[in-house]
Amino acid sequence: MLNTVIIVQDEKIVYVNPAFEKLSGYKREEIIGAHFTKIINDNSKSLVMDRYKRRMKGETGPDEYVISARSKYGVLKWIYIKARKVEYGGKPADLISVVGITSIKERETKLLAITEMIRKLRSASSKKEMYDIVVNTLHNEMHFEHAGIGEIREDSIVSVTYVGGYGGDVKISLNGDKGVSVLAVKENRPYYVPDTTKEERYIVGVEEARCEYVTPISTSEKIYGAIDVMREEVDSIDTHDRFLMDIIASHLALAINSWDDKEKLRESKELQELMLHIVSHDLKTPLAVINGYADLMREEMNPQYVNEIKDVVSNAVEIIDKAKLFSRLDMGKIEEKVDEIELKKIVLEVVALIKKKHPRARIQVRGRNVEIIGYSILIRESFQNLLDNAFKYGASNVVVRISKKNKAAVIRIADDGVGISDENKKRIFEPFVHYSVGGTGLGLSIVQRIVTLHDGKIWIENNEPRGSIFVIELPSTS
Repeated sequence: MLNTVIIVQDEKIVYVNPAFEKLSGYKREEIIGAHFTKIINDNSKSLVMDRYKRRMKGETGPDEYVISARSKYGVLKWIYIKARKVEYGGKPADLISVVGITSIKERETKLLAITEMIRKLRSASSKKEMYDIVVNTLHNEMHFEHAGIGEIREDSIVSVTYVGGYGGDVKISLNGDKGVSVLAVKENRPYYVPDTTKEERYIVGVEEARCEYVTPISTSEKIYGAIDVMREEVDSIDTHDRFLMDIIASHLALAINSWDDKEKLRESKELQELMLHIVSHDLKTPLAVINGYADLMREEMNPQYVNEIKDVVSNAVEIIDKAKLFSRLDMGKIEEKVDEIELKKIVLEVVALIKKKHPRARIQVRGRNVEIIGYSILIRESFQNLLDNAFKYGASNVVVRISKKNKAAVIRIADDGVGISDENKKRIFEPFVHYSVGGTGLGLSIVQRIVTLHDGKIWIENNEPRGSIFVIELPSTS
């Protein structure tokens, strides 16, 4: 592929090669003599001008960078620029090599949107919420005009959510041979129809649609349904979008499978099944995200991908650590007991750790010291989890008060975050219950088990004017 070459002299474009016309939409005669920032987006013009002037003065500075530009017709373009000072016609000039990277940036944007979608799926409170999350991502982030999800119910596939022109609920028999979604489900493989007018098995659902892609929502054990997307131009769903669709369907299947397993676990209360679920399902999400970024890094290297991978790895480690701790606590095991714990000392040590993780955190510790005997150092885990949650979910200031009431040590952790609704308060200590996007759903359940195994109590109060107060009572030494 021929790179675009531009020569700029006295801030004017004096030469472009033929590739420039294809990239920008401008004819050579339309652009020669124009100011060289004509095609540059306003938010990039000052940067480009500054670096151009530095080069013309012979100063050192970055000569390679990525900026956004606009074609003649207003279409957004992402371009990679490499520039250097040269002599042209006996005068100093700027030789600029430009490579269009719009497709790569679009892929990056879509992958980041899918990563966020996966996080939301893990926190969804129902299958309907999962379906809505996926369809909104397909419509808003992947720009499908028409998108829907069909769920297998008995011998039919039934539309459960959609956006665009589907025009209402759809039910198609799985016993027939019509319908692309039926074929995808029956054969458990994706189907691409580049031109719906030439596909005899196509059932018209959207009059304007001319291109359709259907991918099954399935795991190795079960098929749940299919995702169906359409565009209004013939053959307009490229291979990369189809690849991303398959990733979305796979994650939705895992989320549904995980949801079904959690429902069964809430009924069975079997610890071994619980642990198997955490390892076999929750860990698949961060590992799949890492795999997606690894694929993208084969095309280009971006430090942001490394940061995202590190965050996802940390999430996976947190899942493992909390699963191990949850297992010990659910079996009633408390190890590493110590003779004496000074609560205020423990709280101050935890505060120091939290401030390293959240440098902007403001934490005040007030009240007297209270000594308790025969307590596990897991008490530290309770305080650390509550403080970390506060800042993770929007708090900027936390006040910890330690006091004594009768024969109980009372610890009140008050934050100024978003607070917790009365409805969520009823279930917040149950395993897998999230009150925000992200997390394992085990943290507060672990806190409650630690407190309970120490013959204590924990509950939530509202903080005024905003936020929550977690109150822990533990039997004290006197």
